[in-house]
Amino acid sequence: MAFFDNNPIGILLNRCSRDMGIIDDLLPPTLFDALSLMLLNIGVAILIICIDPWIAIPTVILIVAFTLCRNLYVQTARNIKRLEGFY
Repeated sequence: MAFFDNNPIGILLNRCSRDMGIIDDLLPPTLFDALSLMLLNIGVAILIICIDPWIAIPTVILIVAFTLCRNLYVQTARNIKRLEGFY
């Protein structure tokens, strides 16, 4: 409660509305780009697998490896952000 007692309500509302404005402006184009790239990569993989089915084996292995690396990165980045928040 001390935080809310020391900071005026106008500053808090301004901060929240600014954050929502940034999300409203940046989220749709970023989501569109991510979906476009994902669908493009899936289409390329399907086309290549149709041409040479043996490529499916390393493709599946790479998808699993990249997913594991991504999960490790997200956990590590989250922990680093938490540590930065303490200082």
